[in-house]
Amino acid sequence: MADSPTEATPRATSKAASKAASKVGAKASSTAAPANDPPTDRAAIIQAQVMTARRAADEFRKLDQVQVDAIVAAMVRAGLTHAVELAALAVKESGFGVFEDKVVKNFLATEFLNDYLRDKDPRIRSAAAEGLGRLRNPSDSATVDAVYKDEDKTSPRLSQAFALVMESQAQLSEFSPLQYLINTLNSASYAGEAFPLLVEAARFAAIRSLLYRPLETGTRDEKIYLARVLAASGDEQALPYLQKVSQDPDAQVAAEGLKALRELRARLG
Repeated sequence: MADSPTEATPRATSKAASKAASKVGAKASSTAAPANDPPTDRAAIIQAQVMTARRAADEFRKLDQVQVDAIVAAMVRAGLTHAVELAALAVKESGFGVFEDKVVKNFLATEFLNDYLRDKDPRIRSAAAEGLGRLRNPSDSATVDAVYKDEDKTSPRLSQAFALVMESQAQLSEFSPLQYLINTLNSASYAGEAFPLLVEAARFAAIRSLLYRPLETGTRDEKIYLARVLAASGDEQALPYLQKVSQDPDAQVAAEGLKALRELRARLG
């Protein structure tokens, strides 16, 4: 694993971060809506901002690890510098929370968790990623994505995939973090680690709804484990999907589908 980005030379790191960030921003802006024709209604404005952010994310993924580390290091320094100010703004805007607790949280979410994400111990890397995932803060996604792309151990990479799904990358595509978690259900060695992460993620309706298609089209192991996931975290909308799985041509899949269907019905009352 690479050294923590906070250990890099501040001036060199700052220059690298600025250069890489400017490159991303310039490319994202170049494809944004023309400045002389701005959207006027709130929904259109938000949609335009979302599309610009997506283009920036696409450009960010093209950067090499050195550039990503430089940007993350700059983010860490900014978070530390403005930890108190941001805590005060959060309390003022929401009207909730304890100022001192939010200051501590800001320090944890910048320097400490960033260091833990790159710790030499894969167990610590896993715990840090899962902790960030449970915070569900989309602003942490860039930090986690950087280590996810560079991770060479399966256990922490599963935890990082979970974090990305929980934070902002809840979609299914060939190389998406959610698909990685589902693919790992086929592994005799790691299915037991991917399964509870999917159970937790599936408690959120937007993520749970993405599991219905692989439940129908996946491999035997994927169907069996996803049926179990929905038995634990599903709602009424999952019932017809489990009903269909209970009639699968594969007898083992059908049996698991029927069991999951009964368990979900019992849980829902």
